[in-house]
Amino acid sequence: MSFSPEQLAAEFYDVSVPDWDGEMDFYRGFAGEIRERGQSVLGVACGTGRVTLQLAREGVNIVGVDIDEEMLTVARRKSEGAANVGWARGDMRSLDLGRTFGLILIPGHSFQFMCTPEDQVKALESFKRPYTGRYDL
Repeated sequence: MSFSPEQLAAEFYDVSVPDWDGEMDFYRGFAGEIRERGQSVLGVACGTGRVTLQLAREGVNIVGVDIDEEMLTVARRKSEGAANVGWARGDMRSLDLGRTFGLILIPGHSFQFMCTPEDQVKALESFKRPYTGRYDL
């Protein structure tokens, strides 16, 4: 079996990017409140689901979105049978999943991939839509 460089990167991502000290406790604090309210969480730049799946295992309803289909393939495989997690392919600069979320998480340093002020503004405006359900405030 032959793998593309993108497939190899996705398959080995979890080994090369472990949780940071205190990281999951930080996310759990926010996500727990959202779970108690009966709302869902949106995990942007979810990759292979490193953070998304840990929160889902704790009963959080969560949707992970990523631009990289290879990463999502790994995430889907890891989450087989989990009813409270969903996956979507999308670019953080133009998200429109047609629903709202009580919390949006961007784990790690993923926002740093928005290298220009224009991309940063597009991403932040995009986050506003699924958080509030409104396109103008």
